[in-house]
Amino acid sequence: MNKNLPIPEIVEKSIRSEELIRVWISDGKPIISITSNMWKDHSNWGIILADIHNYISSIYETLEYERSTVERDIVNVFHAELDVRQRDHRN
Repeated sequence: MNKNLPIPEIVEKSIRSEELIRVWISDGKPIISITSNMWKDHSNWGIILADIHNYISSIYETLEYERSTVERDIVNVFHAELDVRQRDHRN
């Protein structure tokens, strides 16, 4: 069974596409692979995170969840996780 998501057609047709990140859940934990060929301006990752947030919200909206609730919940958990990780990093 192929567990890989399909590559979008626009990416396959483009001559200037680059994969940036892959995420899996393995044994209940996220496993992340990120390219070492990143932007010089690290703040550009904020654009990607916002796009991911938007795509996830759209998917749940099609499943009849309230979009604003999904968006709020994602942001709240995101901030909570950042707080925990920053606190752990300081200790």
